[in-house]
Amino acid sequence: MSAITAQFEFNGAANTLASASKDTITGTAAFSDFSNTSANATALHDGNGNLVFTGNVDKKNLTAGAIFGGSAYIRLDFSSWNTSGSGNNFDFSLRLRDTDTNGAGNVSAQFRVNGSTNNKNNLLATNLNNGSYKATAFNQPSDDPNGFSVILGYDLDNTTYSVWYDTTRNGTYTQGINSSAIAVSAATDLVDGWEQVNAITLDTVGNSTSDYFALDFLAVGDSLSEIQVLTPAAVPEPSTYALLFGVLGFSYVIVRRKIRK
Repeated sequence: MSAITAQFEFNGAANTLASASKDTITGTAAFSDFSNTSANATALHDGNGNLVFTGNVDKKNLTAGAIFGGSAYIRLDFSSWNTSGSGNNFDFSLRLRDTDTNGAGNVSAQFRVNGSTNNKNNLLATNLNNGSYKATAFNQPSDDPNGFSVILGYDLDNTTYSVWYDTTRNGTYTQGINSSAIAVSAATDLVDGWEQVNAITLDTVGNSTSDYFALDFLAVGDSLSEIQVLTPAAVPEPSTYALLFGVLGFSYVIVRRKIRK
């Protein structure tokens, strides 16, 4: 039975840590806070529905519920990014695990939004091709205010991975990598493939403290058709909240007047 096992929409108040966002599937599990390598490396909410990664934020493995065998997908939506400072990267994956007695353990750093300073941002497989990169065939702006969505999928039964991307965020995905073999150079004792995925891995890499990635949606599941059509809830602008509270306040006054009469 297909299911979405984790879903995060980053609606925390401005300057709050990542844990201010809850998993909307369980309603309780919180996103994990990130450690920073410097005072200028942060992962904070901006109050407009984004978790903004600035500078070189340390890698974090986040619990997302283990998926055994079959298919597993992770989708990340970015509302914007800017890598024009020094070309910072955003690494992400579903952490693979081999559970054999003599297995290779966990492998986490697998895919990357490869930032650039010359409008050639790309998607790269970083640790799935025996140590060599495998790239999709498109270039994105270094300073992109229009957003971008990417889905990384694993077929654990056949030990392959695929990638889909949507550069307009209109729900139409293009397949950039199709069923490429998972070949991890460190997994020399791998016997029968990777049995499960057991965590989300996120990391930013680079020296610029002005480069950033604004993540506004993240989901994990075992169905590509389901994860493609998920629609993040819209985050009201501050003016919308003000209007809403104004209407509620006016309604309250009217009700009190009727009660007094």
